[in-house]
Amino acid sequence: MEYGVFYLPTYYPDFLVDSAPLYASLRAQARRAEALGFGSFWLAEHHFHGFGGMLPSPQIVIPRLAAETERIRFGTGVALLPFHNPLRIAEDYATVDVLADGRFDFGVGLGFQKWEADNLDAPLETARARFAEHLDIVLKAWSEDYLTYEGEFHQYHNLCVLPKPLQRPHPPVWLAATQTHESFRWAGERGYAMMTIGFLHDVPGLKERIDVYREAYRAAGHPPAGERVVGTYHTYLGTSTAEAREIGARGLQWYQGSASQAHGMGGVQAGFQAHEQVIQRTRTLRFEEFQDLGRVVVGDPAACREQVARLREELGLTHLLCNFALGGMSADEILRSMDRFAEQVMER
Repeated sequence: MEYGVFYLPTYYPDFLVDSAPLYASLRAQARRAEALGFGSFWLAEHHFHGFGGMLPSPQIVIPRLAAETERIRFGTGVALLPFHNPLRIAEDYATVDVLADGRFDFGVGLGFQKWEADNLDAPLETARARFAEHLDIVLKAWSEDYLTYEGEFHQYHNLCVLPKPLQRPHPPVWLAATQTHESFRWAGERGYAMMTIGFLHDVPGLKERIDVYREAYRAAGHPPAGERVVGTYHTYLGTSTAEAREIGARGLQWYQGSASQAHGMGGVQAGFQAHEQVIQRTRTLRFEEFQDLGRVVVGDPAACREQVARLREELGLTHLLCNFALGGMSADEILRSMDRFAEQVMER
């Protein structure tokens, strides 16, 4: 199992913060992640609120981080395809792959924040259809010399989209899914790698969905090497059980509080109730329940090692992404948490 870092900065209740220290901390985390042996570093995309809104443009940030590192891969977790013109997505992320020397993974998702969608003129009513079409366009633009496409939303004829990514025919594609079996099945049928959010499901519930993905992937006859599953988890290895619980509980409170605040800005769009229901259920859980149900990797060293082993064995994860930058932690505290995890939990 490969270890990586996931970064989604959360601020709650106030989200107007100084940008320079945040981006300085992000750069320090990427450098430290490479030095500690993490294999990848993933950036979320969000807009206009405290739930990741300080990181709206991974396509700008990743080349800077890549320039400060030599080995570690970078990924989007995720690029919100329905919110943007697919040709610009193709151009921007091909450029990212070139500037990162082929160290880029293309994680993609639907997006569900109505506030974001409305203000980017990308109504959620058509988000699912746009997502599928935009992904097809991007991959064709990367793989073919000239793009010809006739779709519901876009039509192109003999269009040369430049640059082409360094990785051929294109960077690895990871699809994010949260709740419905249809999303997991679709990723498997298409042969994409799978991205999951650990805190949304207990271990048996997530295993059920991952099994749907694996069955669909294998039934479609895709190469075994491409069957990859990543789990993303809030992570904090404390110096004691009590300290870990305090930091972990505060971090999850900031995460859920900022997410709830973002949801409340635009309301819930019809057709996204399944996702909203799982979000609502997580808000009823106490932090200790998150630990007991295997939804976070937070505790003393022994507890974190036990949880990581459980996730590896029961879910068959190929990648574990750790969200170290929990709400309320200073830049130095984040780096020290990464150090402890690498020294006391990661398998070399």
